[in-house]
Amino acid sequence: MRVNKSSSLPSLRQGDTYAECKCCFEKIKNDNASTTERKLAQATDRFLKMQRYITGG
Repeated sequence: MRVNKSSSLPSLRQGDTYAECKCCFEKIKNDNASTTERKLAQATDRFLKMQRYITGG
C-alpha cells in the first residue's frame, strides 16, 4: 500500500521513490520479530534436546 508523504516513513528499498505507510511498516516489523522469535525458540529446543542426548538425561 502506498500513501502520500503525510504521516508516512521513507521507503527503505533502494531506488524506490515511494513512501511506506506507518501501518504497513509496523506490520512488516512485527512479522520479522515473530519470525526471529520462532527461529530462536526452535534453536533453543534443538540445543536442549542435544544437551539431554549428550548428558543422557
